[in-house]
Amino acid sequence: MNHYFKVFYRNFTKNKRYATLNIVSLTVGLTASMLIMLWVLDELSFDQFHSNKDRLYQVWDTQRYSGNVFTFQATPGPLAEGLKTQFPEIDNATRLTSNSGLISLNEKSFTESGIYADGSFFQMFTFPLVSGSADKALSNNSSIVISERLAKKLFGSGETLGKSIRFQNKEDFLITGIFKDIPQNSTLQFDYVLPFEVLVRDNNWLTQWGNNGINTYVTLHDAKDEQKVNEKIFGFIKQFNKESLVELFIWSYTKSRLHSNFADGKPAGGGIKNVRNMAIVAIVILIMAIINFVNLSTARSAVRAKEVGVKKVVGATRWQLIGQFITESLAFTFLAALLSIGLCYLLIPFYNQVTQKQVVINFFDPTMVIGLLVVVVATAILAGLYPAFLLSSLKPSAILKGSDSSSAGALLRKSLVVVQFGMTVILLSTVLTVFKQVDFILKKDVGFNRDNVLIYRPTPSVKKKSEAFFNDVKKITGVLSVTSARSVPFNIGSNGDLNWEGKPKDQQVLVQKYGVDYDLIPTMEMKMLKGRNFSRDIASDSNAVIISKQLADIMDFDDPIGKKVDSLNTIIGVVSDFNSWSLYENINPLLMYLNYSNDRVFVKVASGSANDVIKKLEVLHKKYDDVFPFSSNLMEEGFRNSYSFETTMGKLSGAFTVIGILVSCFGLIGLVSYTAEKRAKEIGVRKVLGASVSSVITLLFKDFGKLILVASMLAVPVSYFVVNDYLGKFAYHFEPNLLLFAIPCIAVFILAFICVFYQSFRAASTNPTKVLRSE
Repeated sequence: MNHYFKVFYRNFTKNKRYATLNIVSLTVGLTASMLIMLWVLDELSFDQFHSNKDRLYQVWDTQRYSGNVFTFQATPGPLAEGLKTQFPEIDNATRLTSNSGLISLNEKSFTESGIYADGSFFQMFTFPLVSGSADKALSNNSSIVISERLAKKLFGSGETLGKSIRFQNKEDFLITGIFKDIPQNSTLQFDYVLPFEVLVRDNNWLTQWGNNGINTYVTLHDAKDEQKVNEKIFGFIKQFNKESLVELFIWSYTKSRLHSNFADGKPAGGGIKNVRNMAIVAIVILIMAIINFVNLSTARSAVRAKEVGVKKVVGATRWQLIGQFITESLAFTFLAALLSIGLCYLLIPFYNQVTQKQVVINFFDPTMVIGLLVVVVATAILAGLYPAFLLSSLKPSAILKGSDSSSAGALLRKSLVVVQFGMTVILLSTVLTVFKQVDFILKKDVGFNRDNVLIYRPTPSVKKKSEAFFNDVKKITGVLSVTSARSVPFNIGSNGDLNWEGKPKDQQVLVQKYGVDYDLIPTMEMKMLKGRNFSRDIASDSNAVIISKQLADIMDFDDPIGKKVDSLNTIIGVVSDFNSWSLYENINPLLMYLNYSNDRVFVKVASGSANDVIKKLEVLHKKYDDVFPFSSNLMEEGFRNSYSFETTMGKLSGAFTVIGILVSCFGLIGLVSYTAEKRAKEIGVRKVLGASVSSVITLLFKDFGKLILVASMLAVPVSYFVVNDYLGKFAYHFEPNLLLFAIPCIAVFILAFICVFYQSFRAASTNPTKVLRSE
């Protein structure tokens, strides 16, 4: 082994250029792969820390509307208790819904995120309490459990348990428990937990089986009973609500984050696709680095051939030679791995900022250490195996007679160059698609104008005096109009079936129901297609509704104006369709109704005046409420934030695609450099005979150009499949054209030409007398 490392050191110092190319290529490839795999492992680690994870399930429901199947996580309030009492396979159950509220202690006030949950919550989920009892922490409706972080904010290092804090500035709760801060890899993120019955007390709809609005979780006695439970609970809700279209099923909680997409009621992936795609990118980049090592090693077989021949003559066996070359490969790879770890440590702070994660390299984590060793050893073996077998197979008699051994592996080298640059074309096509789709989403006409619109969250005090508040807002310079709604128009969650005159008995339609005020339609510049908008001057509009064009088409009236829906409400207008949900989904039929206590206020402002209006709006807010903090943001920012994951994926894909291109270029530079050295005498003779520099460059580029052309031709069909698979996730996407695939091919061709040109120009510019002196 000592001999092997001495040989490695001699070869390294003797051939510094190629050794450096190999190490740089492997280092860049390993660094990119490590960073990607840290992201992948972090995604896969979500919710895996729960001790009951194998028995912990979330209850989902499927609803069928005239042939269309929808799957939701929202369930009725009474469901948890019903499941727990009627099905012996279910060990425990809890209801849960998220919220945010003002937590106050004397002069200190903080707006925090929290949840309402039943007393069984801390028994089912592993969020350890550092103070208090998990069994009793939520047993009293006047209790609250808070995080260590919130406890420190409120009390510093002082005693916390048993103290009272105020919630929403209207009710005091006794701290009965303190839980450890929620880990970053938890889907649930909260800083306080209130008893669910506190929410039920003020929301009677939570006692009804016909309203789906909260999440329900169960633990089974035995995970093997999953299928049995699904069969039993399928039509459970119909026992209490005969009109219900809800079909229940349980889904492993640890799958809920990455496997949350359903099509026709069946699992259809979800975030796991992004995880797999990123893992594939990591593997592709690593393969590119391995290809560089193989190509440079086999290309330089002539240099190592005499060494192999002499060793075989003096008695070295083939397996000893294979061991030597594998050891060299391991040395290269471990050196590159050490450099990669150092680079990762430097890049991780910036990487976490871009990905909004908190990934770390933890050498005390056996899984991470073993995984890293496996990757490094596997890379070394894959990179060194073929060169080792190739070089060890050379016959000493042929080598020592001076026959050219550099042609060994020539076909493989060409094939690997094709594979490498084919992968580069595919990566470029994919990243271009991601960027174009994100740009398409952010610029798409969604049916309303979100430009220069501020979103303000009114507090309870503001809601009580909403008319006076609105009048004061309208007086602010730069404000064009003010309106309100139950939610932002691009994220309307409320939906249900709808009845109308003449509706067929067997027809069910899932309709989004949107509570708005009088001015939403003109403020958001939505188009009225028929009828009129809501009017303050018409008292009967309290029972009026406005429907979307899609819903009007489903109703199939010659004129829907004046028709009744749900017996009491009259249609007064038809508005143009707009994207009221994610662009992953098709536009849904929608109904608007007047609602007078909305959770979002929208302020339309003149262009360029947003910042000034926000400052004045904050002053006005304090006039009406000096307790609750002011909260406002631009609607455009909120819309963009709803697609932040796609934007992040685009940035990551772009960065790692650039790295993949660099790795490919490193390999090509090495091969061209070697080819130029090998053909140095030929180039010298050509120059003596009058060949120009450009003709020499053309000569060297011709062979590589053909390989790049073949790579592009093979990569385009694969790119087309990958691009269409990605765009298939979106109900609305741009239409890919020929340029999407032509640009990566042209870009790769230009990059390859630059790499070849640089090395070829050096060779072509060399004085031929220096090369031919020994002839």
